Amino acid sequence: MRDIAAKAIGAKFYYQDCNSMASEEKNLVLTSGQPLFEPDNYQMSKAAAIYSGVGDFYTDTGTVDHYVLSAVGFRQTPVSYEEGLKVRFRALNGNTGTSDIDVAGIGVVVIKKEDGVSDLGAGDIPAGQVIEVVYNAATGFFELFSHKYEDQVFFVSYCVPCLLLAAPAGWILLNDGTIGDASSSGTTRANADCEALFKLIWTNISQPSGNTRCIVSGGVIGVSANADWSAHKNLQIPKMLGRALCSAGFGSGLSNRLLAEADIGQENVPLLEDNNGIHKHPEGDRVGVFGANSLNSAVELSTLYPDSFCHNDAQSIKENTKDSGLGNAHKNMQPSSFFNILMKL
Repeated sequence: MRDIAAKAIGAKFYYQDCNSMASEEKNLVLTSGQPLFEPDNYQMSKAAAIYSGVGDFYTDTGTVDHYVLSAVGFRQTPVSYEEGLKVRFRALNGNTGTSDIDVAGIGVVVIKKEDGVSDLGAGDIPAGQVIEVVYNAATGFFELFSHKYEDQVFFVSYCVPCLLLAAPAGWILLNDGTIGDASSSGTTRANADCEALFKLIWTNISQPSGNTRCIVSGGVIGVSANADWSAHKNLQIPKMLGRALCSAGFGSGLSNRLLAEADIGQENVPLLEDNNGIHKHPEGDRVGVFGANSLNSAVELSTLYPDSFCHNDAQSIKENTKDSGLGNAHKNMQPSSFFNILMKL
């Protein structure tokens, strides 16, 4: 922009001064994407609105783990990385681990997680999603500010019911399988992005239970979660298939339940005698001699046990009960609706 010297009263104003100001206004309008239209006296205001609204959005033309951004249309871009510079783009490729970014040719900079320290993990930048990063001048890194909506709401081990048949990036389906790193033979997922969930389950369940719940492979638990992860072990994720989701905790009686405890209840219970309330049956065989003054006279017994019969000599009382019912098991499961359960990595 032309540096126009201050004018005193009566000083001349040259055409170069006017042309310089007009060029700046014209360039602002054109680079915002508007064609010049003389009757419109609000084009500079519109240009300001366009730049403030979408001026930080870029086009990605990079490769996996390397994001190369260029301006949309003829919009102008910053000439250097400054504290708080916000950049948004739709990722052309998902990332597989540590990643970097180059904004408008200013230079390649590593992207860190929102804490500004941790390297990105696989799936932190999903393909096709809008990604937002902010520059931290103190560290020289871009920080992933809001790369995925669910990461702002959900945390490691968060569970969500769904109707999906496959887990999206950053999640697993609870299918009674195992997780671990890429060399672990995990049946649910074997990938580096399982590390945080692996260590959380190990710390909160596997180790405190003595490796009886969420069992670490090989039957022998290591000295630490890091040791077992580095040894390429896998561990059992909490069992969920066909089971009700209940709250763990300590109270009284049946409310004493441990994290990841499973298979406590039973869908069907046979109606055996021990499952019924305490009750009495007439004696099966009863033999005795009853006199006229006997308290256990045949008349009394006939009254008590109308289905029995007796003889006046050696009195013999027998039950005359019959089997009834089909003996089907009692169904304990309440009417239920079934979903797949996602867990956050």
